[in-house]
Amino acid sequence: MKNKALLGNFLLILTALIWGSAFVAQSVGMEYVEPITFNGIRCIVGGFVLIIANMIFDSIRKKNGSYKKADKEEKKQLIKGGIICGIILCAASTIQTWGLAYTTAGKSGFVTALYMIFIPIVSIFMGKKTRLIVWIGVVLA
Repeated sequence: MKNKALLGNFLLILTALIWGSAFVAQSVGMEYVEPITFNGIRCIVGGFVLIIANMIFDSIRKKNGSYKKADKEEKKQLIKGGIICGIILCAASTIQTWGLAYTTAGKSGFVTALYMIFIPIVSIFMGKKTRLIVWIGVVLA
């Protein structure tokens, strides 16, 4: 159990490092290509990585017997959800990348990190309960 907690903390730190350095990479990228081009290339590379990861995880699931093929209704729901999430992600990352062409990576990272404050507030209007520890984090943020 202790190893899992240590691994989890390490992965969180690694994620923050990658996420933070991505703003610098985007900012430098804006010096060479237009925001839409940069975002398009980034999404294509990310798509290929996800396809490869999905193939690897599917083969692992097939080997250990936990693979379940989606039925027609599940596929329809997955495609619909994927399209909606894809459109929202495309719009958000395009706006963020476009904004990076006109400001610093630090300012862009700050504005993006405001989601930590907005998500719990929006969840109130959606009827979701938010734990006290989350509100403490919001106040500290």
